[in-house]
Amino acid sequence: MRRVPLVVLALVLAGCGSTAEQTGVPASSGQESAPVETHGPTSPVDESKLKPPQILLRSSAGEQKAVQGSFCVDYVDPTSGQGSGVCSDSAAIHPEAVTVAQPGDEVTFAFSGADIVRPSGCHADDQQGCIGYVHVKPLGCDDHEVERVPLGLGSETRWTIDLESGAYELDVFGYFESIDGATGDVSGALGLIVGGGPKNHDYLGVVAVERAMQVCPFAG
Repeated sequence: MRRVPLVVLALVLAGCGSTAEQTGVPASSGQESAPVETHGPTSPVDESKLKPPQILLRSSAGEQKAVQGSFCVDYVDPTSGQGSGVCSDSAAIHPEAVTVAQPGDEVTFAFSGADIVRPSGCHADDQQGCIGYVHVKPLGCDDHEVERVPLGLGSETRWTIDLESGAYELDVFGYFESIDGATGDVSGALGLIVGGGPKNHDYLGVVAVERAMQVCPFAG
């Protein structure tokens, strides 16, 4: 993973969010952004405000935490008015766990401690592109999308599974605003196994990914 150095801005970032909001390119897309100048005196940054929210998949089987991918986070201190931001680009990621479910089961996507939002100033081919999606693919197959689930505004997105039996990867990307006032975008990978019939594999719950589950071998 390549971490972009922390940039502290000694000015109010009013109306200014992640790089994606200004250019239309997701801030965590892996593309290089223009350097940001720093002006005036700076104060220590509370790095706890610059952590992206954990992406979660909740179901009757339990709760799965996503493997974190690329992200960008901006934060403006409400007292001093000083802003800070950090971005991190990741290589290809794959889930480390899978949630076992059945066709027709309902699962929930959530960003822990944050709401999914549409940032002001974001430009995309469609409105949903400025909110976020879950890209559903056979497990390990980066270039074979079988379904796309739009993320809803707010604290969570519910989805009723309508997939054929098999193992899947759920690649999530979305824009957020945390309860602390941080904004940005985050991506992550979740795993899902859809059983072949009622009660099939219910005992598995949320379990670690095994090589035999991979439809396509994980890169790296």
